[in-house]
Amino acid sequence: MALPSFVCKSAQLSSVAARREGFDNWGLSGADALHAREIVDVVLMLPPGGGSDSGNGQPVKTALVDVSVEASVCRVTPLFAWRCAAGESGGINCNEWPIALHRARVLPGRVLASGEESQLPDTYNARQALYAAIEKDRKSRVIALVTGDRPNMQTQISNDLVDLLSEHLDALFPAKKISLILYTNGGNTMAAWNMVNMLKMFCDELEIIVPSRARSAGTLMCLGADTILMTKQATLGPIDPSLSGPLNPAIPGAAPDARAPVSVEAVRGYIDMAKQDFGVKAGADMAQVLMNLAEKVHPLVLGSIFRSRSQIQQLARELLKGQVKDSAKTKRIIDFLCSESGSHDYTINRREAKQLGLNVEVPSVKLYAVIRDWIKEMRSELEIATPFDPNGLLGVNQNAKYSCTRCLLESTAYPGHIFVSEGELTRVQIMIPGSPVPQDAVNDQRLFEGWRPR
Repeated sequence: MALPSFVCKSAQLSSVAARREGFDNWGLSGADALHAREIVDVVLMLPPGGGSDSGNGQPVKTALVDVSVEASVCRVTPLFAWRCAAGESGGINCNEWPIALHRARVLPGRVLASGEESQLPDTYNARQALYAAIEKDRKSRVIALVTGDRPNMQTQISNDLVDLLSEHLDALFPAKKISLILYTNGGNTMAAWNMVNMLKMFCDELEIIVPSRARSAGTLMCLGADTILMTKQATLGPIDPSLSGPLNPAIPGAAPDARAPVSVEAVRGYIDMAKQDFGVKAGADMAQVLMNLAEKVHPLVLGSIFRSRSQIQQLARELLKGQVKDSAKTKRIIDFLCSESGSHDYTINRREAKQLGLNVEVPSVKLYAVIRDWIKEMRSELEIATPFDPNGLLGVNQNAKYSCTRCLLESTAYPGHIFVSEGELTRVQIMIPGSPVPQDAVNDQRLFEGWRPR
């Protein structure tokens, strides 16, 4: 049976082709770049008793495929991007084996039955091919972390990401260099601290690629990298944290349990305004300023704010040790990111980041095209350009179910993870205090919300 054209270039199994920093595995070689859409259509069938690299009948284990001699099936693993090098030899020539190639659709870790449709979106398969291209360009292993910012479905960095990231790191270890593709508006400071330190434990060199935005806690993670690779549209931001909790101020007109986040620099700005603009000095006048503040913001929240300001400076100083050696430059970077940049919404492009003293690199034209394609595929799956609109989803119906993918954690070494919200929308009428006429509303009943493997 004729082999597909993208395998025919050099059909052989090579122990050299797929060897990755410390991995002594076998991998299929024969193409310089294979696209995931082609790869997922291929399943290798080996005859019983054939295909052993040692001649003792044991199954051949590879980083890309798991050949079970007994089952006579080559099971494609989640490593869709087959890292191949054309023309390499030193392995076993596939033509010596009676191999037949059968068309099939493949999910991570299993072969679908005939007629069964794959549940993997095309965007996922496309991104896997792009990850392979980035790995080849950067000579690294790639992990992508995305906290989506779809309007009305925004997400952020949180503690539940830490354990999931460790699973991906275990799968790709050891790696001399890791490239983390990071897209986020921020989130939990300590989760970001834990993740960037864990990444550094699994490699000798950490690079963070910022395709579009890595703000707040995302910027904090960038400080811990050896290199920050930023596109033309990439932005960082201030790292002054905002605190959220049950003691925070209530939001007028919102749900009873809704609380407004309190920015560390907003509180400092209030006190600085009293001092600088109104000439308030220490003593009774300053005590009154603080009393007025405490009426709006719980004193325990204020205490946490001042502790967190000191903490974020300490964390930033520790992370920058691997990237910036000059203490004066370190202080200038921290001062700017923590207070001198003004509001938390301030954006820092790559030119300004470099002027600050951060170790910023610019992608080549070829790599930028790959990163741009990745942005397109990511935005497509998370529907970032389309606000989540319950009324629009309902249309003329009384009920409608929905499923939204909101976060991504992906690599070429482990099945991807997605954060999903699923629920049912129902049109209801509610009574508003003071109004005799019921008002139309939409009830959103969440049926599931959490992380799922691909």
